[in-house]
Amino acid sequence: MPIKEIAMAKDQGGMSLIESLISLVILSFGLIATTKMQMNLTTTTQISRQRVEAVALAKSKIEFFRSTGACNAAESGTYTPLQGNTTYTITVTCSDSKNPKLVVGWNDSKGDQAKVAGGVDNRVELNTTLE
Repeated sequence: MPIKEIAMAKDQGGMSLIESLISLVILSFGLIATTKMQMNLTTTTQISRQRVEAVALAKSKIEFFRSTGACNAAESGTYTPLQGNTTYTITVTCSDSKNPKLVVGWNDSKGDQAKVAGGVDNRVELNTTLE
């Protein structure tokens, strides 16, 4: 009986070392691509969060101007929200007391205000007319 078992084991085919290495290389490329995609998603999420916060700051200033009824360029300044580590710079320009223009800019995670991927500035600009 033991002789038959040995003969059956010889007939079975298995993976060679080359096939194992090729499958390991393919798996490695897949893992590297997944890691790169995750890093890009993290960066895009951070940029989106900063843009939403900038729009919220600008809208709150516009609502403040609407409540007072006039534009006040003295409201320009630097603001750091309670969450996050981004510093926003709000510049208010009043062509007259009823037409404020707000520009909110911020530095990216590298510390500069260069254009992000796709050529979009790290700034938001809102114009309105106070009624």
